[in-house]
Amino acid sequence: TVAEPDPSRALDARLRGHETVSSASAAAHTAEIVVTATGRPGAVHAACLDRLPDGAMLANAGHSPREIDLGHLERTGPGRTVRPGVVEYRIADRAVFVLGGASPVNLAAGNTFGDDLWDLFAGITVLTCAWLVSGDWSAAAPGIHPVPAHLQRRIAESYLTPPKRSAHLGLIEEREPESPDGHVLQELVGPHCRAYQQNHSVACSTLAPGAVIAVHHHERIEETYTVLSGAVTVSLDGVEHVVPSGGLVAIPPRVRHGVVAGDEGARLLAVSTPPWQADDHHEAPH
Repeated sequence: TVAEPDPSRALDARLRGHETVSSASAAAHTAEIVVTATGRPGAVHAACLDRLPDGAMLANAGHSPREIDLGHLERTGPGRTVRPGVVEYRIADRAVFVLGGASPVNLAAGNTFGDDLWDLFAGITVLTCAWLVSGDWSAAAPGIHPVPAHLQRRIAESYLTPPKRSAHLGLIEEREPESPDGHVLQELVGPHCRAYQQNHSVACSTLAPGAVIAVHHHERIEETYTVLSGAVTVSLDGVEHVVPSGGLVAIPPRVRHGVVAGDEGARLLAVSTPPWQADDHHEAPH
């Protein structure tokens, strides 16, 4: 359902197969998911929020971080984080869930990397600024002009065909675990490494005898551990397993896991999919 007060835009939405109403409040009582795309503060205002059904989710895909009246929700009581980037608010006996703090959801909710960061708006901004600096527009008459066709084509080509990435050869370094906790971590592959990969990351842990990787879990990430040398004791949801050199441990999301190195220390290779992110590393019990 599209909420659109302008008749011509509402007709466009209707012809594209959408139900239409003149205001967000008119559709709020049946809305399961609300997405703003107006650029106008208060597009989803207090009266609209008060009509939402239990379990409704709200996300902002517009420009202003104030399109959803988050202040009204916060005045009803403190929010409760139910998973990274998702906060639950209570309105009387109902719960509503806000993604990304009501800021533009593609920028605020979760992390994206590499090719995903190409943004059409950024492309238009950068290339049109370059066009203005070049002086190619100087013969144009004063007034508002559309983006030139050759720039539109270049933007579209960049979006449809991301730059080719080069392969990379690397080496796991020999390092002694001299840190106070007896743990040296090398990030080998991932979005922020020279060995760039967008969809997974690889890290090597060198552990002194008895060194510990604290028990933790991930909501989104699945991991695979490979013991390169030594032996480790891995706990999986409270159950301990001794894993020798050459052993593998596959860890799905939400499984609490930790590592203790054996008497000779150990080296451990960890592959994370999607790439490891600090906001998805939870050491407190879930």
